[in-house]
Amino acid sequence: MITTYLKREFHYSKDLFLIKNKLETWELEPVEGKSVVSSNSEHYAHIELKIYKNQEDRNFIDWKITNEQIPHEIGYKEVVEKVLKFFIAYLEALRGENLGLIFEINNGSFKKYEDTKRDDFNRATFLALINCFDKTNEDFRKEIFPKKSGNEYTKEYLSKSFKEKIEQSLMDENVINEIQKILINIEKSSIIDLLNIQGRDQLAEIITSKLNRPKIYDLFEKGILTKYGDLTLVGLSHILKYYGEFDLKKIMPL
Repeated sequence: MITTYLKREFHYSKDLFLIKNKLETWELEPVEGKSVVSSNSEHYAHIELKIYKNQEDRNFIDWKITNEQIPHEIGYKEVVEKVLKFFIAYLEALRGENLGLIFEINNGSFKKYEDTKRDDFNRATFLALINCFDKTNEDFRKEIFPKKSGNEYTKEYLSKSFKEKIEQSLMDENVINEIQKILINIEKSSIIDLLNIQGRDQLAEIITSKLNRPKIYDLFEKGILTKYGDLTLVGLSHILKYYGEFDLKKIMPL
């Protein structure tokens, strides 16, 4: 007997239940939605879309954005496409009919200094779809990502905002003491090749291997680790500073 594990591909699909009744009675008039999903201020995904009826019984995505806004090379467009295909299948199952829809992607962006996770665009697309039909479920905080020239979010603002976060944390005595307790028994010579942005994953493995779960969660609360145990840029900054190697340009090249 063979057992095959069916991995859940869409963790946020259950949220479509919030708009189930509206989808069943939707007369296919144009609707628009948008969403920004962020995590620990290190990365974010932003998407704005419009949905309307196609005269043909076929579905299309009309990308009215540049490749720089949502690149296909690193899989973000693929994530958006998969979510929209799922949405079509879900909608057709609810209504018991085949539909032809046009999805216009009218705006989008992501944070370039820290790799936006594919899951961010997964969730952002689901939330934008929900926002098309339920404006009370607004998850688009413009004050966090101020616009420039109407459409593009400023890399300069994001850089400044995160630079301030790093600088504030580097002055936090509680965080400094926690880092010192962890690193005191790790010789600089043993990790000298990892003291850079490329060595962050290996540094995270070394650090978390010496910690129990409560301590990992504590460092997550302090912004040193993500909830998955990855080292944040703030955490990397603290480590570099401890070993006398800190340079903001190494962390956030402009």
